[in-house]
Amino acid sequence: MPQDVAGVAYTSSREGATVTAAATPTAGYVLGVGAEASWTFDVVAMPCATLDPQETPGTTPPAATSPVR
Repeated sequence: MPQDVAGVAYTSSREGATVTAAATPTAGYVLGVGAEASWTFDVVAMPCATLDPQETPGTTPPAATSPVR
């Protein structure tokens, strides 16, 4: 959602993969003639990366070492 601005309230709703966002003027304000007041778009789920539970996110795993002889 866009950041709040004086005079405009934003809302959103979702039905399945379709998201609708709308801008509504608050008390004492009006939207400009021809101003777009709603947007509809489809969202696609993106797979999440899986982390090795032995690694801490944001760190580099230790280098492999040779066995001691």
